[in-house]
Amino acid sequence: MKQIILTLGILAYCSGVFGQMIHGSTLITERSYHNEPLQTGLRGFAELSPMYSFENDAFLMEISGTYGFQFNSWFYAGVGLSVIRWDDSYGLPLFADIRIYAGQRKIKPYFNLRAGYVASLNSEYYDPGYTKRIKGFYFSPSAGLEIGRFNLSLGTQKLNEATQRDSYGESYTRDYPFWTLFWGFGYNF
Repeated sequence: MKQIILTLGILAYCSGVFGQMIHGSTLITERSYHNEPLQTGLRGFAELSPMYSFENDAFLMEISGTYGFQFNSWFYAGVGLSVIRWDDSYGLPLFADIRIYAGQRKIKPYFNLRAGYVASLNSEYYDPGYTKRIKGFYFSPSAGLEIGRFNLSLGTQKLNEATQRDSYGESYTRDYPFWTLFWGFGYNF
């Protein structure tokens, strides 16, 4: 639990520091949140995403931060880091993020694609003879709406679960992918 609190504190601190660097930079132009197109420059996103896996009948939670560059009014590319919680198992995805905007009105629709790798933060589960990890390939397509400084998204996410069971002196490991459905709530800076 201490690791999660420390990780969330570091993410919150870094988002404030990067936000000050982004808005204090001379490379960024002012962005209007009305009917004008997006301007080029550095941008960041913070997002909270509750998720549900139909395969595992489980709820998961993801907190993510992404920083990158808005190349023109329709294309953004960046890198991101997030924390995923599933029961007592935690994963730390590092990913590339691409966002394509479909319109330039006050409400801007977009398509988002993330791909990367999830490192396991811990592996303990309820039973000492059973461990579960979220690790491996990370893939997350979504569609959303950017409304001023806020965004809403709906998407799916592919994660990998690695389980290991030790019983009767034998040990076996099983890896399998599973998909989640998520609803994301974000803030842009």
